[in-house]
Amino acid sequence: MQAVVISFEHLAAWSLGCYGNTWIRTPRFDRLAAHSVVFDQCYALPQAVERYAGLSRLAADVREDGGAAIAFRQGDGELSAALADWRQAVARHEHALLWLQFADIASPWSAPSKQLGAAWPAVCDAEALFESLAVLMSEPPDRSVSPDGWLDAAIPQLMAGGYLDRAAIAATPAIGRLRRIVYAAAVMGLDAKLGQVLDMVQAEADSDALLIVTATGGDLAGPHAQLSSGCPSLIEPLVHVPLLVRTGTQADGTRRNALTTLEDIVPTLSELFHVKHDATSGARSLWPVLRDEIDEVRAELLLGSRQLGWSLRTKDFACLCGPQMVQQDGDMPVDSEADRPRLFVKPDDAWDTLDVASQYPEVTARMLDTIQSEVGSDLHQPRP
Repeated sequence: MQAVVISFEHLAAWSLGCYGNTWIRTPRFDRLAAHSVVFDQCYALPQAVERYAGLSRLAADVREDGGAAIAFRQGDGELSAALADWRQAVARHEHALLWLQFADIASPWSAPSKQLGAAWPAVCDAEALFESLAVLMSEPPDRSVSPDGWLDAAIPQLMAGGYLDRAAIAATPAIGRLRRIVYAAAVMGLDAKLGQVLDMVQAEADSDALLIVTATGGDLAGPHAQLSSGCPSLIEPLVHVPLLVRTGTQADGTRRNALTTLEDIVPTLSELFHVKHDATSGARSLWPVLRDEIDEVRAELLLGSRQLGWSLRTKDFACLCGPQMVQQDGDMPVDSEADRPRLFVKPDDAWDTLDVASQYPEVTARMLDTIQSEVGSDLHQPRP
């Protein structure tokens, strides 16, 4: 019994072809998705201190049961050592869990220049690229070199100036275009890395091993009108992440629309390895959905923290409000623009562009009441 979990940081679902993107090339993700169960509504809380609740306890339980649990976090060692341990575990025919975490897209970025040339034509033509760089650089690009050469020369200067820091709102359309180019290039770099890792892991693992590929957060802030107007940073591009689960069963090659969260991975693995899971955490095993025993994991999903604010999602709506809103009666005046509730229609408004709270006052009030009542409950403990 084996399971491999591969996670990336800051990889938004919208950036992958298997989630509908038509201009960022992600053939490895798309190929894996064609042979996996694709979860269309998986969400992750950005900036969470503990990305996966219960992982350490799960690993300890697997080891106590005579299995092996190997974790690798980029920057904390050599991937080759983790894979060597994995090979040994598989050779002993133990229960084995391999958890690989990669953090390739940072902010400010160290741009993967070899992918930039493939990314920029999808965002803008050569003249628009030149104009964008000319606005941002101290000296215009050299027209005698190729657009790829413009970017190679510009990226270090733009990074030094803070233009590529996605934690800040893009001040101009030119900065927005440059950030899309670099983000697209970074995603294509992750796609290449996924292919390399799968080649290494699947050469060692049983082809029937459970394989989970996901991300610990979506795209960083970047240009977004809602953020510019003071909306809490829990909008769709930041919290919607890919979740691909290859089960080795007839379910592979299908999609599920159930509301899921990264925390659901731990009870899913717990069921696979027959170890006990703390059911009070609110996380749920995905196996009933994977087996088509049920259609829904949950009717609603609450994300948030005291710092970020709160987001309650259902199949039909997403309600966002700032941290202070849960401290007061919904009829009381809101102190700031960021605290007032906002409502977005799902799935039509996939990018959270149109706030319809005033058009659906009863829905907004009902969802806000749910947020206020559940933030302190056992099911939805506020995160630090």
